Amino acid sequence: ALFAPFAFAQFVPAQLLFPRGSMSGWAQWLFGRGTAAAAAPAAAGAEAPEAPGPLSSAPVEPMDLMCPISACLFRDPVMLVSGHTFERASIVEFWRRRPLANPLGTGERLRSAQMIVNYGYRSQVDAWLQRHPDYTPEGWSSRGGVHRCTQEELDRQTAEIESAARDLDDKAAAEAAAEEEAAPDEEEEEAAAEEEAA
Repeated sequence: ALFAPFAFAQFVPAQLLFPRGSMSGWAQWLFGRGTAAAAAPAAAGAEAPEAPGPLSSAPVEPMDLMCPISACLFRDPVMLVSGHTFERASIVEFWRRRPLANPLGTGERLRSAQMIVNYGYRSQVDAWLQRHPDYTPEGWSSRGGVHRCTQEELDRQTAEIESAARDLDDKAAAEAAAEEEAAPDEEEEEAAAEEEAA
């Protein structure tokens, strides 16, 4: 009951209850308790807050211009003998751990580490970046300062990877030969078994 006047004042205009100039001080406080505060910003010339605008959406990066290893937009794309294109830094790092392995996980080993500059993908990435001048692709620290290899630099890296692959092959062959020498000959085992039986 104590708060009934407050509830009542929310729904009944003051003009219906009090003629002009007859509103008591208490009634003025009751009916105008929120009016003064609401009118203060307008009286001070303050503007009402603007409704939030639509969120700006980042451009969608083209999937066909993304490296299968890094899942990032190409910066220095190179094509392998398999016909697939990878980011140069990603494929070189992968091959230093597993020389000539197929990064797509198909199981077969590539016959060569030859890498060729994919100028087509380079130009497509550059054109896409020009259409989005204020956007830095995911995984890029910045848009500039990227060194793109020449074919001569790629050839040197190819030789390095293939040399590592040959060393790996030589090591595997040596281990296989050692195991074969350590294993007893089947004919010797049969002869020894016959002697024991006799």
